[in-house]
This record gives sequence, C-alpha cells and structure tokens, in this order.
Amino acid sequence: MSSLKFNVFQIFAPKSQTIYFPLCLIPLLRFFKKCPHPDEDQQKQLASEAGLDHKQVMFWFQNRRDQAKVILII
Repeated sequence: MSSLKFNVFQIFAPKSQTIYFPLCLIPLLRFFKKCPHPDEDQQKQLASEAGLDHKQVMFWFQNRRDQAKVILII
C-alpha cells in the first residue's frame, strides 16, 4: 500500500478569493489609470504601498486589464 495519504476534498476544493479593502485598491486604481502594464519593480512598490503581496498585485492588474477589455467590447 502507498504511504501517500491525501484528502479528496482538498484536491477538489475551490480556490479562495482575495477580498480587497477599498484602502488597498486606491493606489492600484490610480496607477492603473496611468499605466495598466506595470513592470515588476512597480508592482513590488505598489504591493508595499497597498499592504499586499507582489503576486496579488500582479494578478489584480491582469484581472483588471481583462475587465477593461470586456467593457470595451460591450
């Protein structure tokens, strides 16, 4: 028998969503209006200002660009 044990519910569990507080969003929204494609250094700077992780900022900008694209299409 295999020594690996896993929980089936952990494998198929939905991913948790990040809830952003309005104070965290203010610097991100301001910067998005100026530059929707920040480089890695700018993302790290924004992450420290907003109190978020660098990856959270990276994915926030990616999702925001997708939302803006959908709005322009409609």
